[in-house]
Amino acid sequence: MSMWALMRSNDFKNDPLSVCNCTPSHNGENAIAARSDLNPAGGRYPWGALGHRNHGATDTKITSWELARDLMFLGESGPPHYSDSCPPFSWSTADFAATTPHVGLPDKWTFPPVVHRWAWGMNQF
Repeated sequence: MSMWALMRSNDFKNDPLSVCNCTPSHNGENAIAARSDLNPAGGRYPWGALGHRNHGATDTKITSWELARDLMFLGESGPPHYSDSCPPFSWSTADFAATTPHVGLPDKWTFPPVVHRWAWGMNQF
């Protein structure tokens, strides 16, 4: 598994490390790229942080020696969305959309990864 795949991973329904003393037994919060919105609102959780809520990984950024040398990194905006158990986040299906401000944000979060290069400006080191 690449570092990128690891950092974007949330296959909580199949990951033994996502098991908790909850109903259901696997929890989207316990994945590397957490997503509490994937936990059922009617589930039972030993504490609120494991429950269904507006919380989770919002982006991923990584670099390597080669990229860092050129002031670059690989990044992707939005929660993970690369497995059947982890669909793309969508405001139109989120049950907390009415209570969470999201003006100007897209409905579905399926942004592609991008390589970003920092530009040297007036505030050089």
